[in-house]
Amino acid sequence: MASRSRCVLAVAVLLWTTACSNDSTSPSTSTSYTGPFTGQMIVTTTTGNVVCISTRTLNGTLTITLQQSTSGSSVTGTAQTSGSLVELSVTPSTCAALGPPISLVGTRPVSGTTTNMTFASSSTSTTQTGGGATVACTDTFAFAGALTTNIITGTLSYTNSCQGTSGVNTVVSNGAAAIPVALR
Repeated sequence: MASRSRCVLAVAVLLWTTACSNDSTSPSTSTSYTGPFTGQMIVTTTTGNVVCISTRTLNGTLTITLQQSTSGSSVTGTAQTSGSLVELSVTPSTCAALGPPISLVGTRPVSGTTTNMTFASSSTSTTQTGGGATVACTDTFAFAGALTTNIITGTLSYTNSCQGTSGVNTVVSNGAAAIPVALR
């Protein structure tokens, strides 16, 4: 009977030690912060000696969900964007319009600290037209900000950069927007 008592006692000590050792790890909490973004960008496209100016607007919502350690300032999480990029105008009138709105829907990883959290992601697409043009465009979303008093403030950046050929001339296009955001 004495050996059985020692086994029960040993199991009880092992369970208590395991339970107590888990107290030293810091659990994390998950919180979402959401807010709108609206900004404008000018995209300049040069094809040979022709320069086209496109004015575009970005409208949508940014939601950042953070997992923050309760014992420190490190954060991880996800950023979700929804919305669209729409061309408002293009000059001169001989320049081609952008076409239908471009979706800004995406999910990106967030990392850093409460005072310096960031995300960045890029996507590249290549377009070929019947006229012999081939253009590769890279669109980049980035964010840098901080969490203070339950509000994330920072700058959401969007850039568009294209290069290619029209079959005869080189095509180069660039534009950027820096949009201040406040997420609650």
